[in-house]
Amino acid sequence: MQTKQDIDKLINKVLLSKKYKTLYRPTVQRIVEDTISRYSENQVEKAAKRKLHQIWGAYFVRPNFNKLLTRIDDDLKKGVDAKEILLSILRLQTSTNERVTILNDFYPQIFSITGYPKTITEPACGLNALTYFWVNSNIQYIGFDVDQEIIDFINSVFKLFGVHQRARVELGDVLADDFSRTSYMVLLLKVLPLLEHQKRGCSIEVLRKMQGKHIVVSFPIRSISGKERGMIDFYSKQFIDMVKTEPWKIEKLVFETELVFCIKK
Repeated sequence: MQTKQDIDKLINKVLLSKKYKTLYRPTVQRIVEDTISRYSENQVEKAAKRKLHQIWGAYFVRPNFNKLLTRIDDDLKKGVDAKEILLSILRLQTSTNERVTILNDFYPQIFSITGYPKTITEPACGLNALTYFWVNSNIQYIGFDVDQEIIDFINSVFKLFGVHQRARVELGDVLADDFSRTSYMVLLLKVLPLLEHQKRGCSIEVLRKMQGKHIVVSFPIRSISGKERGMIDFYSKQFIDMVKTEPWKIEKLVFETELVFCIKK
């Protein structure tokens, strides 16, 4: 049986690795604790890193953020359009890259159902926080992510664009923190499948604890390799079955690259 000291040692070993050194400690802790219960002592570190790769590392091409910020600053000084600058960044992450082609319609169609939000909270935001510029710069936005390096980068971008008084990202983990913050809208974009991969059956509890008048949930409709494989039908049935006993109003949107459900609590 692993002691608390053993667990802390394993967490520190993961966080000392180059790839995972910027991750939120509570995230690494819950992955390590889950892994300990299912693997032998000499396999735990490797298994924990493999799980972290599956839920986080596989979806992101990590650039040199300092060079990227310098390029953004140079482009801004040259008068390059803000959205043109940001599109190249959004393409670095699988999830946001898939959203690029529908961005101009994505939020307007959602808001036509939910009404225009004054506040948005986005757990597990990743680079999608930068789609703030397609929402409206007057909205109060707070995103949460488990990667401090990505958080610092996004907040630096917000500062360069002069919206840092209204938009920011902080450390937070949907499965480790309570997320009691009240907001008009909560975005959970392609998040639930990743959470289910970490903790089976957690999705409905995550939805219940989100303090938003409107919860916007989305699912991918193609695999990472680009194949559709009946994912619209699969996720639609899975989601409707999950929420059928809840007293919520649900409306569905199907975009070219994403399936969206708008929940009104």
